[in-house]
Amino acid sequence: MGSLWLIWSYFQTQHAVKWWSRKQSSQLFHEAEKIRDGLLQETFTMRRRLELSLVDETGISASHQQNWLTKLDDWHSYLRKLSDHLSPAYIEDSLPLAIHSLIEPWQASYPQLNFTSELPPSWHPESADLSIVVLRMLDELLQLNAVEASLVHIGLQAQRSLWNQAISELSVQFVYPDAAALISCYASRDREYLGRAFRFLASGQCYHHKKNLTVVWYFRWSPQTDGSQK
Repeated sequence: MGSLWLIWSYFQTQHAVKWWSRKQSSQLFHEAEKIRDGLLQETFTMRRRLELSLVDETGISASHQQNWLTKLDDWHSYLRKLSDHLSPAYIEDSLPLAIHSLIEPWQASYPQLNFTSELPPSWHPESADLSIVVLRMLDELLQLNAVEASLVHIGLQAQRSLWNQAISELSVQFVYPDAAALISCYASRDREYLGRAFRFLASGQCYHHKKNLTVVWYFRWSPQTDGSQK
């Protein structure tokens, strides 16, 4: 029975890592499509209009100038978001600041959602690679659960294990308005895959507790620095 369980666990973890890889590839593909169909097309159009204005010497109208300034602002905002997605802000300096930067767009996009957090002002050094895994998992968890929730609370704290080992713990609490919203969020196996992927990629623990309309997720891992991984 032990061997069968190990084989089953191996294949489940394999499915989870493949699921995670597909998720990340899909996000990159989506970003590339947005650049090709939006930013690159608009840049080409703007260049052609500039070239034509130089040829006929009519100049650029005030309306076109204002329109282009607006587009430049939009491009700047998009490129900043893309930069943060490819390399999260503060990821090498402070995990709490990186988490705060991650949840800011969520708060702006879903003002009806009560978003609270309890993040320490200072934090011990962490491996940037491991911190990126934690941040990506948090973002995916929010995508899977936050939209249907009425309240989200994110906490980060340092703990000690029974053997006095340093443990980092990220907790994410979701409160749902009714049972239908809760059931809707847990109808697929994506959350199970997310937990398994985190345990594999971060060599940590991931589990959640449900009570009435509240679900609390816990991510726990051993702090590592970049130097300790070399």
